[in-house]
Amino acid sequence: MRSVIGAGPIDSPDVRPLFDEPDAADAVWHRKTGLYPISQMLVVKNAALGSNPDLAGELFETFNMARVLHLGKLRPGDAAAPEDRPLHQMVDVSGEDPIPYSVESSRKTLETFVGFNVEQKVVPERVDAGELFPAATLVLG
Repeated sequence: MRSVIGAGPIDSPDVRPLFDEPDAADAVWHRKTGLYPISQMLVVKNAALGSNPDLAGELFETFNMARVLHLGKLRPGDAAAPEDRPLHQMVDVSGEDPIPYSVESSRKTLETFVGFNVEQKVVPERVDAGELFPAATLVLG
Protein backbone atom coordinates (compact mmCIF):
# COMPACT_ATOMS: atom_id res chain seq x y z
CA MET A 1 0.00 0.00 0.00
CA ARG A 2 1.33 3.45 -0.96
CA SER A 3 0.21 6.80 0.45
CA VAL A 4 0.19 9.88 -1.75
CA ILE A 5 -0.35 13.62 -1.38
CA GLY A 6 -2.03 15.67 -4.09
CA ALA A 7 -1.98 13.02 -6.76
CA GLY A 8 -5.62 13.50 -7.74
CA PRO A 9 -7.97 10.64 -8.44
CA ILE A 10 -6.22 7.28 -8.59
CA ASP A 11 -7.98 4.07 -9.49
CA SER A 12 -5.78 1.54 -7.74
CA PRO A 13 -6.33 -0.59 -4.66
CA ASP A 14 -2.61 -0.19 -3.88
CA VAL A 15 -2.78 3.58 -3.38
CA ARG A 16 -4.64 5.51 -0.70
CA PRO A 17 -4.64 9.15 0.41
CA LEU A 18 -2.11 10.05 3.07
CA PHE A 19 -4.87 11.68 5.15
CA ASP A 20 -8.34 10.38 5.92
CA GLU A 21 -10.94 12.51 4.15
CA PRO A 22 -8.35 14.58 2.25
CA ASP A 23 -10.89 17.08 0.88
CA ALA A 24 -12.12 17.93 4.37
CA ALA A 25 -8.51 18.13 5.62
CA ASP A 26 -7.69 20.56 2.78
CA ALA A 27 -10.63 22.76 3.74
CA VAL A 28 -9.68 22.82 7.42
CA TRP A 29 -6.05 23.59 6.59
CA HIS A 30 -6.98 26.46 4.24
CA ARG A 31 -9.39 28.00 6.74
CA LYS A 32 -6.78 27.73 9.50
CA THR A 33 -3.80 29.11 7.57
CA GLY A 34 -5.28 31.13 4.72
CA LEU A 35 -2.60 29.59 2.51
CA TYR A 36 -3.37 28.61 -1.05
CA PRO A 37 -1.30 25.80 -2.57
CA ILE A 38 0.87 26.76 -5.52
CA SER A 39 0.97 23.85 -7.89
CA GLN A 40 3.12 25.19 -10.72
CA MET A 41 5.61 27.96 -11.41
CA LEU A 42 7.41 28.97 -14.55
CA VAL A 43 11.06 29.95 -14.18
CA VAL A 44 12.81 32.02 -16.83
CA LYS A 45 16.54 32.67 -16.77
CA ASN A 46 17.63 36.25 -16.12
CA ALA A 47 19.63 36.14 -19.36
CA ALA A 48 16.46 35.44 -21.37
CA LEU A 49 14.63 38.25 -19.58
CA GLY A 50 17.56 40.59 -20.16
CA SER A 51 17.72 39.89 -23.89
CA ASN A 52 13.95 40.27 -24.32
CA PRO A 53 12.55 42.95 -21.99
CA ASP A 54 8.94 42.20 -22.98
CA LEU A 55 9.19 38.45 -22.34
CA ALA A 56 8.04 38.45 -18.70
CA GLY A 57 4.93 40.51 -19.41
CA GLU A 58 4.10 38.51 -22.54
CA LEU A 59 4.41 35.18 -20.70
CA PHE A 60 2.32 36.49 -17.81
CA GLU A 61 -0.43 37.73 -20.13
CA THR A 62 -0.41 34.51 -22.19
CA PHE A 63 -0.82 32.28 -19.16
CA ASN A 64 -3.35 34.65 -17.62
CA MET A 65 -5.42 34.57 -20.82
CA ALA A 66 -5.43 30.76 -20.73
CA ARG A 67 -6.47 30.89 -17.04
CA VAL A 68 -9.33 33.30 -17.76
CA LEU A 69 -10.55 31.21 -20.71
CA HIS A 70 -10.48 28.04 -18.60
CA LEU A 71 -12.28 29.69 -15.68
CA GLY A 72 -14.91 30.93 -18.12
CA LYS A 73 -15.71 27.33 -19.01
CA LEU A 74 -16.26 26.34 -15.38
CA ARG A 75 -19.81 26.51 -14.12
CA PRO A 76 -20.80 26.16 -10.47
CA GLY A 77 -21.68 22.55 -9.75
CA ASP A 78 -20.57 21.43 -13.22
CA ALA A 79 -18.20 18.49 -12.91
CA ALA A 80 -18.02 17.70 -16.63
CA ALA A 81 -14.24 17.31 -16.61
CA PRO A 82 -12.62 15.29 -13.79
CA GLU A 83 -9.57 17.57 -13.85
CA ASP A 84 -11.83 20.50 -12.91
CA ARG A 85 -13.04 18.87 -9.68
CA PRO A 86 -10.19 20.35 -7.59
CA LEU A 87 -10.97 23.83 -8.91
CA HIS A 88 -14.62 23.50 -7.92
CA GLN A 89 -13.55 22.25 -4.50
CA MET A 90 -11.13 25.16 -4.03
CA VAL A 91 -13.91 27.65 -4.77
CA ASP A 92 -16.07 25.87 -2.19
CA VAL A 93 -13.26 26.01 0.37
CA SER A 94 -11.84 29.46 -0.24
CA GLY A 95 -14.73 31.30 -1.82
CA GLU A 96 -12.09 32.83 -4.06
CA ASP A 97 -10.63 32.53 -7.50
CA PRO A 98 -9.52 28.88 -7.74
CA ILE A 99 -6.42 29.91 -9.70
CA PRO A 100 -5.05 33.12 -8.15
CA TYR A 101 -2.53 34.59 -10.53
CA SER A 102 -0.62 37.52 -9.18
CA VAL A 103 2.05 38.17 -6.60
CA GLU A 104 -0.40 40.06 -4.39
CA SER A 105 -3.08 37.35 -4.50
CA SER A 106 -0.43 34.79 -3.60
CA ARG A 107 1.71 36.93 -1.27
CA LYS A 108 0.90 35.10 2.00
CA THR A 109 1.59 31.71 0.40
CA LEU A 110 4.81 32.95 -1.25
CA GLU A 111 6.09 34.49 1.98
CA THR A 112 5.34 31.27 3.87
CA PHE A 113 7.14 29.26 1.17
CA VAL A 114 10.18 31.54 1.41
CA GLY A 115 10.11 31.22 5.22
CA PHE A 116 10.06 27.41 5.01
CA ASN A 117 13.05 27.52 2.66
CA VAL A 118 14.99 29.76 5.04
CA GLU A 119 14.13 27.54 8.03
CA GLN A 120 15.27 24.45 6.10
CA LYS A 121 18.42 26.28 4.96
CA VAL A 122 17.57 25.84 1.28
CA VAL A 123 18.09 29.60 0.86
CA PRO A 124 20.27 31.74 3.15
CA GLU A 125 17.89 34.60 3.93
CA ARG A 126 14.33 35.82 3.61
CA VAL A 127 13.43 37.91 0.56
CA ASP A 128 10.28 39.83 -0.22
CA ALA A 129 7.97 37.82 -2.47
CA GLY A 130 7.88 40.66 -4.98
CA GLU A 131 11.64 40.41 -5.46
CA LEU A 132 11.21 36.94 -6.94
CA PHE A 133 9.33 38.21 -9.99
CA PRO A 134 10.18 40.62 -12.81
CA ALA A 135 8.82 44.12 -12.15
CA ALA A 136 6.72 43.94 -15.32
CA THR A 137 4.62 41.16 -13.81
CA LEU A 138 4.00 42.82 -10.43
CA VAL A 139 1.37 45.19 -11.80
CA LEU A 140 -0.43 42.52 -13.82
CA GLY A 141 -3.19 40.19 -12.79
